[in-house]
Amino acid sequence: MSTLKAQVAKSFGNAAKLYHSRAKVQSLSAQALLQGHTLKGQVLDLGCGPGGYLFEALAPQSQCQYFGLDLSLDMLKTHQGERKIQGDAEQLPLQNAAIDAIVSNMAMQWCQLDALAQECYRVLKPKGRLLSAIVCQGSLSELSRIGMSVNTLPSRAKVESAFTQAGFQLSIEMQTLTVEFDSPKALFQSIKGIGASSTQSNCQGLKGKRWWQQSCAALEQQGLTLSYQVALLYAEKLPQ
Repeated sequence: MSTLKAQVAKSFGNAAKLYHSRAKVQSLSAQALLQGHTLKGQVLDLGCGPGGYLFEALAPQSQCQYFGLDLSLDMLKTHQGERKIQGDAEQLPLQNAAIDAIVSNMAMQWCQLDALAQECYRVLKPKGRLLSAIVCQGSLSELSRIGMSVNTLPSRAKVESAFTQAGFQLSIEMQTLTVEFDSPKALFQSIKGIGASSTQSNCQGLKGKRWWQQSCAALEQQGLTLSYQVALLYAEKLPQ
């Protein structure tokens, strides 16, 4: 595992115990992703974290055999599923054409999409399905407005290009998901609590008490909300 990925895994691992209580937007995106869709066979939850809506929705279904995969061992330790794999989404520890479907909820934005898309194509069976909610550019604009650097996120066009070039037939639906908070502290904890602080954001001002006071005042003035631009990706593996 590279140094950067080890840092990412550690950061998400540190968030494992509090993930469920702070992952409001993840629940919203997972519900939107699965709405109107039924999955069968061996289903891989890529970037499963400690479980959540996807696990709760899919694991009890008799037609599904749920597998969770995550880079963070600490996340997997808190996951209640029986079938869990520690692994890198860009180098999946699975054989070719082994999986009937892949689901992923707000995890793929942390990956190199070209490599990830090729790996998803490789491990899916012919006509296998991929459902993924991916956070895209334009998210967390509330933080940009108060002078905070926002994580580098993929564009919708990049998502479409990566998975089309890998061989998928796909459609993408963009949704704006907004979460409200009771306090600035809860708002910042929601970001840290899902491991998002592991990304390349450069929030140097976080160290100062004055910065904190100014940021809290600015957030309260504009409203204690965070909005996410989420690409709901629905793809099918086309046989080569």
